[in-house]
Amino acid sequence: MALPLTSEVAHSGAGIAAVVRCDQAARTYGHGATAIVAVHGASAELRRGDRVALVGASGSGKSTLLHLFAGLERPTSGTVDWPGLGTGGGRSDASAVAGVSVIFQGPSLIPTLDVLENVLVPLQLSGVPRPASLVRASDALEAVGISDLAARLPDELSGGQAQRVAVARALATRPQVILADEPTGQLDSVTGLHVIEALLAAAERADAALLVTTHDHRVADRLRTRWVMEDGRLNTDHQTGDHR
Repeated sequence: MALPLTSEVAHSGAGIAAVVRCDQAARTYGHGATAIVAVHGASAELRRGDRVALVGASGSGKSTLLHLFAGLERPTSGTVDWPGLGTGGGRSDASAVAGVSVIFQGPSLIPTLDVLENVLVPLQLSGVPRPASLVRASDALEAVGISDLAARLPDELSGGQAQRVAVARALATRPQVILADEPTGQLDSVTGLHVIEALLAAAERADAALLVTTHDHRVADRLRTRWVMEDGRLNTDHQTGDHR
């Protein structure tokens, strides 16, 4: 049975160790006079159960900060580490940290694979045995309400359905952190809100931290905490969404 669309339960985060932490993390592209600072000395923590909307205008540094949280980019200065995942900072590679799942705005499904096969990909890459992978992928599709689409190819899906597949793929890895970069940016408002509800349900099911970058106030209002990026600077003053 698919998880129902749900409002969040109260969560204070008290006593829970951070799963992602950045301390004065900055990211600069280029050198000298042509250098562009995308993120200026950001300090923040994510804990399991957190529901954070990272808002700001296009080009404000939201996606770059999300990539730092995921381990997809390394800070130019400062640190990013994952204490709740048993992973330290100072990594030399540029690959997502185990325990962190990333959902992107644009198309991210492999067009030659059907829906079930797309959800299986990260499980196979991480060495999960195929019988267990099939169970986990099927459970994830059911959790976001699209198990009936398992045999369809990506070009047979609507935009909202494709994003639900991306949510299922993230959920199947049993993440402790879900990072979604403008997941509703290419969807109409109604479909976008359905995708956000699927993300919230997935995060509850996985007991994971959830951070969503968005410029849509209706999406931000569905998340408990609001962080603001402006010209590469992060403000983590908390605001409460309406949670309707």
